[in-house]
Amino acid sequence: MTSQAKKALQQKHRNLVVFDNNQSIQDTMTQADAIIQRKRGLFPSKFKRVLNDHELTIAVKRLETMENTYSLVVKTQLHAMQEMFNSYLETGKAINRRERAEFFASQLQQLELEVHQITDNFIEDIQSQFLKKQKITIQYLKQKEEIRLINSIDRYFETADQLLIRFQNILNEGLMA
Repeated sequence: MTSQAKKALQQKHRNLVVFDNNQSIQDTMTQADAIIQRKRGLFPSKFKRVLNDHELTIAVKRLETMENTYSLVVKTQLHAMQEMFNSYLETGKAINRRERAEFFASQLQQLELEVHQITDNFIEDIQSQFLKKQKITIQYLKQKEEIRLINSIDRYFETADQLLIRFQNILNEGLMA
């Protein structure tokens, strides 16, 4: 191998991620340099050429093995980091879901209290209107007023029930997200 082989070997391993085993890589590169330098003799014997080629092949294989080992270490570290971040993300999501559920439960409770108060006011108003209806002397008007009041009661409770159901559906959507 020539100086081009040395440059190719160095270029191939230049971007190698190095951890604590930097000295081992330096030793291998020094060994490869020594092999290439020994090979530069003017007329090396066939045995010496074969020996140098095998030594260089061993050095290259050693570097490739180190590169594969370091690559595996990097992948393992990245996977560990990914698992750690996933754990943090899941914990954060669980906290967020719990807080959202607590908020929606408090909002539902507040809405139910307000609906009960409005219903109490509505009932008082309807009762006073029924008392006024009793004072009407014309029977036909009295019947019409009673029908109107009954329809008003039905509409009110249907609307209140629908609003609570819609709000509950909105809460359920919020809890599912």
